[in-house]
Amino acid sequence: MFFFIGVNLINSTTQNQHWLTAIIVVALIFSVIQLFFRQKKTRYLVTNSRVIFQLPKKRKTQIHSLFLNQIEDVIVEKGRNKNGTITLTLKKSFKTEIKTIDLEKNVSRKYPTLELIENVEEVGNYIQQAIERKL
Repeated sequence: MFFFIGVNLINSTTQNQHWLTAIIVVALIFSVIQLFFRQKKTRYLVTNSRVIFQLPKKRKTQIHSLFLNQIEDVIVEKGRNKNGTITLTLKKSFKTEIKTIDLEKNVSRKYPTLELIENVEEVGNYIQQAIERKL
């Protein structure tokens, strides 16, 4: 995507098509701002019995709850500076309407995830221990 935008930006500036340059820059700024507000509206709460998601949905936010007994596995993906993503795979007998988005790439995830979590290993271990206590 960035390659495509870069090529179009270079072509529009070399061919004196300033209107195209302006449109490309505005579209890029809009997508970055949208991603920033999506990150700002996303919240998670982990308790001893469930994981609660506050997710943006157009102009509102939605609250979803996922009980720990519905979770099959906790997958921790470490990123930079102890931050990362926690993927919660569900047991086959459970389905969920929770639709989370990869906040770095802005694409939908297959399973519910907790994105951009600080101290991701510690939080992942807490969720895993809470699941084991519920079994």
